[in-house]
Amino acid sequence: MSSKIMIGCCTGMENYDLLSSCGYEAICLSAAKLSEISDEEFENCKKKISKGPLKLYGLNGFYKPGIFLNGPCFSAEKLSEYTEEIC
Repeated sequence: MSSKIMIGCCTGMENYDLLSSCGYEAICLSAAKLSEISDEEFENCKKKISKGPLKLYGLNGFYKPGIFLNGPCFSAEKLSEYTEEIC
């Protein structure tokens, strides 16, 4: 098992090239922001990450406004659809 520490940053794809040029090794993207981009933008994002030097190790900011985990506005169906879309 490798014990190498990787240096990464939580940011958007607009900073991908900057992070790479600064020596970062990983990026963590906002799931909520990814859910708002077009299919074409999403495909471009996937291509850039698969071919580029930065590894995508996860997503942060998973839930966007309007998605509730509990309470009177909770909808299991809406939560399930959104989670499936992101994953």
